Amino acid sequence: MITTLQLCNFRNHENIKFDLSRHNVIVFCGENGVGKTNVLEAISMFSGSSGIHGAKNEDIIRQGSESDFWHINVEIDNTKFVLGYLKSKGKRVYKVNGKQVRNSLDFLRENYILWLTYATDRLFVESPANRREFIDMLCSAVYKEHSANLSLYEKLARERIRILKKYCESGIRHDIANWLDVIEPQIADLGIKVSENRINIAKLLEANKVNDNSFPEFVNNIYGIVEQRLSNLSAEEKKTYYKEELKSRRVKDGYAGKTTFSPNSSDWIVRFKNKNMFAYNCSAGEQKILLCGIFLSFVIYKVQNDKRHLIILLDDVIAHLDENYREILFSYINRFAKSNGHMVTIFLTGIDREQFKPLGDDVLFFGL
Repeated sequence: MITTLQLCNFRNHENIKFDLSRHNVIVFCGENGVGKTNVLEAISMFSGSSGIHGAKNEDIIRQGSESDFWHINVEIDNTKFVLGYLKSKGKRVYKVNGKQVRNSLDFLRENYILWLTYATDRLFVESPANRREFIDMLCSAVYKEHSANLSLYEKLARERIRILKKYCESGIRHDIANWLDVIEPQIADLGIKVSENRINIAKLLEANKVNDNSFPEFVNNIYGIVEQRLSNLSAEEKKTYYKEELKSRRVKDGYAGKTTFSPNSSDWIVRFKNKNMFAYNCSAGEQKILLCGIFLSFVIYKVQNDKRHLIILLDDVIAHLDENYREILFSYINRFAKSNGHMVTIFLTGIDREQFKPLGDDVLFFGL
């Protein structure tokens, strides 16, 4: 269980420390702009991703600070984790009990993080990239290598495009073609893994729906050129087809400045089953409760199947929920917080403390 949390030089927080006193539900209250979301963002940085805002490391350093270093300290069951960023060296720093380590894998072996934010209210009407990020968060909670695979895929794909843009007009030299013949099979292998993980998560969501009629029933799938072309092929056939597509599209990709056969061109499509309506055509309220139902379905599945400590970040998610759905959401939060044999810590933010009364008395409040 989390006992302490400290933010140093992070966003608008110069040095702030929270004694969480082994509570399972923690609420940060305060007016807009005081830094509630920043606290949740700091926690999310331990997920192995760039956090709930996807921000660049150098943009997180507190404005006006003379230091070029931000860091977050979290103590969980007598283990002290530190994550920071040193701007002068351009790299993140990770420590466990004072010993420097390479990445956040030590944290993720025993803990994982899921979140919903105020920004996800418009998830179904914004860019497909936002929906892929949401699915990738769920993928990372199931497949521990997913974030690393996705990061490497994007790095290799960028390198390939950089070379193709440079040579697409003058022609690809023999040595460059040989280099592409080496890197494209790696891109294909990683792209297939990323795509298959996303497809599996979509199937998992449908198989583990909240079944108490508290949230709308949904259907969902991952839709894109990679998924369409590879769906009926064997594992070896997928790799061969993917490599051939990359090779045949070299000139096209060079002129386009992007990889045109990629899982990062795919979209997560959700449909409100009872109304037979795509989520993007639903009302704002329906979209919100659809997403909450999907998220809670996944959390229920994880609580039942993953014994690691789960940290849930809910940033202003009760906004735009009516009283009925707020109470339903709070009932699930209380259920997760009291899960027998499983440790769940839930952080929430909001403006009005009174709205959190249905959570009961065993809640730790911080005013910011």
